Amino acid sequence: MQAYPSSIPDLLVRVLQKAGLLHRFNLYPTIRIGAKRFIVPLSRGVGVGNLRGFEPWMQHMITHLPALFPGLFLDVGVNIGQTLLKVKAHAPQLTYAGFEPNPACLAYVHDLIKRNKIENVSVFPVALGDHDGIIELVLNQDNPVDSSATVIPDFRPKHRVFQRLMIPGARFTTLEPLLPTEAVGFVKIDVEGSEYGVLRSMQDRIARDRPAIILEILPVHHAGNTQRLERQQAVESLFRTLDYEMLRLRGPHLPLKLERMQGPIGIHADQSLSNFLILPRDKVAAAMQVLGTELQ
Repeated sequence: MQAYPSSIPDLLVRVLQKAGLLHRFNLYPTIRIGAKRFIVPLSRGVGVGNLRGFEPWMQHMITHLPALFPGLFLDVGVNIGQTLLKVKAHAPQLTYAGFEPNPACLAYVHDLIKRNKIENVSVFPVALGDHDGIIELVLNQDNPVDSSATVIPDFRPKHRVFQRLMIPGARFTTLEPLLPTEAVGFVKIDVEGSEYGVLRSMQDRIARDRPAIILEILPVHHAGNTQRLERQQAVESLFRTLDYEMLRLRGPHLPLKLERMQGPIGIHADQSLSNFLILPRDKVAAAMQVLGTELQ
């Protein structure tokens, strides 16, 4: 196993990845996000996702919304720190707390934090949800940091299972005393099907602090997928109870395009329609102003 310094060009990484050799090396390329440079460890190929695909829509929201929603940034589903890097590049003043149960992801993120000397960060080694205890994490890809890993049984029944991990789960109320005392200003949730459990666990804190929420809800695909549909409907009902409005992201590129939902999400199979910005109803107009966009 060889280690190379941070001057390694992205082209070399691409060549090694295409040749199937990236897993044989430890590399430390640097990337620039905005005005900030970060060292990105590539350990046996793990971490390559941090080199590309910086979701300009996400960066735009993280840059502008904290002015209206100040406070703690909660990242539910840290994976390899993609959102962490965006936060510390575009809103470095924010205190960040993340939740990630996958041991391989945790090891990588701790290395990322250490190498970049990132401050005001806490990462909790748990799957946030609606109960405390040991649960199963299913990986459907031959990748130790599989971003599609889920704690929902049979979430992808037709997909091959590459690994099953027993991990700790915890309710938000259990972990709340360990969090910084400031109000929650911003929440990002990417948990592959367990959105309702996370939101139900956080419901009282959301009602109190009224944060902005970025949420992925994967498509139901077909009417026979009743469990996905029921969880989706439960999420929509919870936001109605909290007097929040769901705005769907239309396309990943800038300028930002958000649309007001004219009804339920319903049944669809379009992966590009999976991301939502969810806001307190009384702050939607102000948020559109700071984001510099109009609802479609």
